[in-house]
Amino acid sequence: MAKPFLGRLDLRWCGTCNVPLIGRRCDTCGSEGDAVTYSPPGDVRPASPRDIADLRTAIEGQFAPEIDLTGWGVLLLNAISSRDGLEEVIVGGAVAGLLRERGTFQPRADLAATIQPQRSLVEADPGARASLLESSNLMMPGVLRTTDDVVPGAEVVITVEGEVVAVGRSRIHAGAAGRRERGVAVKVRSRPSGVTYLTRRSSLDDAVASNVEELRRLERRAVEAILRVTRALDLPVVVSFSGGKDSLATLLLVLEAGLRPEMLFVDTRMELPGTLEYVRGVADAHDLELVVADAGDAFRRGLAYFGPPAKDYRWCCKTNKLGPTALAIRERYPDGVLSFIGQRRYESRTRARSGARWDNPWVPGQRAFSPIQEWTSLHVWLYLLWKGADVNPWYSRGLERIGCAICPAADESEGALIAEQVDLSWWHREIVGYAREVGLLEAWASGPWRWRRPSGAATGADPEMFEHRHADALRFGRRGDAVLVSASDGDMFLLPILDGRDVEIDRTDAGLLIRGDDRDLALQLLVRAHSCVGCGICTARCPSGALGLEGGGEADDGPRLTYDPALCTRCLECLGPCPVVDFHPLRFRPGMPDQVFSIIDC
Repeated sequence: MAKPFLGRLDLRWCGTCNVPLIGRRCDTCGSEGDAVTYSPPGDVRPASPRDIADLRTAIEGQFAPEIDLTGWGVLLLNAISSRDGLEEVIVGGAVAGLLRERGTFQPRADLAATIQPQRSLVEADPGARASLLESSNLMMPGVLRTTDDVVPGAEVVITVEGEVVAVGRSRIHAGAAGRRERGVAVKVRSRPSGVTYLTRRSSLDDAVASNVEELRRLERRAVEAILRVTRALDLPVVVSFSGGKDSLATLLLVLEAGLRPEMLFVDTRMELPGTLEYVRGVADAHDLELVVADAGDAFRRGLAYFGPPAKDYRWCCKTNKLGPTALAIRERYPDGVLSFIGQRRYESRTRARSGARWDNPWVPGQRAFSPIQEWTSLHVWLYLLWKGADVNPWYSRGLERIGCAICPAADESEGALIAEQVDLSWWHREIVGYAREVGLLEAWASGPWRWRRPSGAATGADPEMFEHRHADALRFGRRGDAVLVSASDGDMFLLPILDGRDVEIDRTDAGLLIRGDDRDLALQLLVRAHSCVGCGICTARCPSGALGLEGGGEADDGPRLTYDPALCTRCLECLGPCPVVDFHPLRFRPGMPDQVFSIIDC
């Protein structure tokens, strides 16, 4: 389980109007909202129609009441730190339960009492009531009867004489009821705490109306920040537009500031169907110039070198997003550009650390600023509703975030939702073939592929097979103060960049033996020359034009790095981050310590 990181947990709720508040007071009734207790990082969002349908299906499938969720008012979901797809369901200003991977609902005891369950019931002996309400699990001797559907691992509701006294996870089958065995029958998760879930009907439109003053304040502060940074940097302005809600809110704020930015969209060639058309529609609606940076076949070339991407191995972001972005900026904005980006601190620990203004080392020339850095998803959605903005249709289909169709950063449940609507059979064939080739269990292809280092039971990795898959990658070995690298003369064309540096290279039958104070720089250049995937990031970083790309037709192996020593100033600006160095495939093979490759870390 990932460790949570803390955002500001300042959500409030108006009990009179039954709506969430992003400020202290409700603009509709004037009352001060009550603080909501929920889990970090706190990126709450309104439940979509698909979310609500999934929640209703889960509740009715497990507990069998007929539920009219519209009577609950505005529903919020709060993704909490977990390995996959776990969200708190917030109803009436309180957490009502957990929705896991859109399929299983774990209700709080107070909510279980309101839905009047007919299935997944365990009736306890009245003598167990006091201990269950205080702190105990339900033990086997205390079980009187169960419904027929109770099985180990199921979420169950414990009742005493018809009253809900706890909910928890069953450890028994229905047939075990009545036995006088020892042991825990139900591991209790929650007990009644006196929470009354509001049933006043309310809508997101009601929520917007109750938050107008706070939305105006947020917009005013964002516009002021946009104008400050624009005056300070005095650069051309673009909005990096992904087709998602955050970049749309950012675009509307930049327009509200009176600016006329260009829109920069990176077509990774892995986009969800309809996203590019949606992006073009937004540009047309606001009469803005759209710049499309095309990744071409970068994913195919990267896949051949790196293997499948993963949550902890996201080379694809560098080759398919940042590479095309860097090339587009160098070509269109050679003196630099101010890029407004819809980044939020609640999205990840890394984004929380970066702040609202940053320079991306992967994208030379880009000065980045996020006017919504401190916003939650709820802020964004209320703002877009307030503005009457048209959002990407994929949100109404159940997605929380808009990304590539096979993005490993998405939860497995989101991947399954996409697979319901998009033909991804080609990707399944790809990862099954990869699993067979490198000796992974085929079970890895059903979901664990999204981690480079999943649990061992899901991999069955054979290190020798993995090395065979990447037989063309450079190998390294230590020879005292030198490093032996399996490079050939053809991999040495970038080494003149180090003319005048302390590097000594000897040819041996086993490869190149490299020593000297600048040895690690030489190793980086050998890896870049040998394994270049043509992302173009280093060429965008080169101020003299000594580095370039040639080729690139989809019928060949893609663009390859070129170098003109006559133009090179030996500034070493090119030796910034590089995908083939930072994501070298053998560095990540099972059982290989990271420090073996640390000699060429950037």
